Amino acid sequence: MAINVLENHLYTRVSEALDAIPAGEATDVYALSFWAYPEDDDPRRQVLDFSYNTNAQAETSAEYASDAGEARWNFAYWLQNSLALIGNLEDSVGARARQSWLNSLRLNYSDEDEENDFERCNQLARKIEREFWQLCARVGRRLHDEGLVTAKFGHGLPILIHNQEYDERVLDVTRKANPDGVCAEFEAWVNSLRT
Repeated sequence: MAINVLENHLYTRVSEALDAIPAGEATDVYALSFWAYPEDDDPRRQVLDFSYNTNAQAETSAEYASDAGEARWNFAYWLQNSLALIGNLEDSVGARARQSWLNSLRLNYSDEDEENDFERCNQLARKIEREFWQLCARVGRRLHDEGLVTAKFGHGLPILIHNQEYDERVLDVTRKANPDGVCAEFEAWVNSLRT
């Protein structure tokens, strides 16, 4: 139940933000971002920052990036145009939903628990991040499956679920969030970083 409350809250907030993107800007958008990270570096306070990037921004960033792929796919070169910050302390509904979600998964721990058994709490922190990313992937997939992405942009766009690193974890959840082939260009760029 708590999982659905948090998932539905994320879905609703992202849907509203997606709908608010001006039509003129939407024609230049090529990717959506679900930047998932712990607020104030506290793994128990996972938040989702929803944004997008445009072809115009990628072209502008290409003169500063190491190559066009980095300008296009590395979030550091994106617009940094947060449309919805979900689950942070200012989003009291999201923060409460996240707390209930943590409790329902039995992953919550106190600061005192962390002081007494850091290793156990560190393992819980990794599980929290994994579970939150999976939840974000379900939200992304639902946006595709229910036609919101296509309705807004006229075709599918990749929804990237990420933090500041681009590794197999990012590829795994990003694949889950998107229909087959939609994130192929992003996948190719991430894979090129390994060679």
